[in-house]
Amino acid sequence: MAYIIGYHTCGCAKHKQDATPQCETGRPLFIIARDALDDTTLNGDARTYARPYLDAMLDLDNIHQSHGADSAPSVIAYALANLSSWRGDSARRIKSELTTIIGKG
Repeated sequence: MAYIIGYHTCGCAKHKQDATPQCETGRPLFIIARDALDDTTLNGDARTYARPYLDAMLDLDNIHQSHGADSAPSVIAYALANLSSWRGDSARRIKSELTTIIGKG
């Protein structure tokens, strides 16, 4: 997959139809999930309950994909719900990024 700053080639049906090769979703979802999982401030209930959704996001590049029967936006929404008690600078940055991504879907 070829990455361009702020964009990536997604190949989704919407952009093939529009003849636009890029989808504006920021960083790939798997990188955001990895950042969250690697952050030492993510602990306790937030880590325990968000872990299945962050693990699912590790298999996703963009919001147009699915993990099993769940769409990427639903996986992100469940992750955000379970990350609600996570605090700190990293938490604010990552949760804001995920919120922005599902707002673009």
